[in-house]
Amino acid sequence: MINALVFVHLAACASEFPALTVAADKSYELAKITVISPLQVQVPVPITGTPMTTVPTTLGYELELLQGDLVYRGFCQHECRPEWKVGKEVHFRHNSSNIYLQRRNGKELKLNFLLQSRREADGTLNCPAVIWTCIGN
Repeated sequence: MINALVFVHLAACASEFPALTVAADKSYELAKITVISPLQVQVPVPITGTPMTTVPTTLGYELELLQGDLVYRGFCQHECRPEWKVGKEVHFRHNSSNIYLQRRNGKELKLNFLLQSRREADGTLNCPAVIWTCIGN
């Protein structure tokens, strides 16, 4: 009952404090996916009586989005399954630590935010020196 009263009170106050209603809205931007790259490592597997064998293991995926001349890069752990293809447009939003891609079903795929940069006319990224992901541009 208390939760219902709080909700009614907040709803009544929303007209006086518009910021209360804006906080729940999610604003998405449109970008093109330019890279979907699996991060793979070779894991050694010991088998008795044979030479050491390695098995490729995917740790996650790095995705790059292009919006005009802005580039965003994010990383998701191995359990994520990017459902888009390179060249497709996607709705996204971001904050200082995450990028959220809107899926077809309305849910979001959460990426760890790695980089935001400008793409120069020659195709290179204008990256700060401290961003390690710039090595691969």
